Amino acid sequence: MFQNLNWDEVGIKNNGEYLNHLRFADDIVLFAPSAEELQTRMEELGNESSKIGMNLNKTKVMYNQHAAKKEIKINGETIRIVDEYVHSGELKTSNAKLTD
Repeated sequence: MFQNLNWDEVGIKNNGEYLNHLRFADDIVLFAPSAEELQTRMEELGNESSKIGMNLNKTKVMYNQHAAKKEIKINGETIRIVDEYVHSGELKTSNAKLTD
């Protein structure tokens, strides 16, 4: 699915490379520098995932403390905004601090 997305130069630029998503088993994390770009990436992902029957009903949006929270939609459905979630038994929060 990701091979069909033209995401080579989108996302957050770090050390000259773009970071736009991470995949963990059956989970995907998207990165975008703005809510508008996130909306575009979510629409593209929604279109590609529907071609292979991937279910996006568990999809959530989480913003960090530096971003304004904006509504994101996929196929007309509003995606729930959360401040925390549990992944692999570990609580992830929107106010996580970077460590050395």
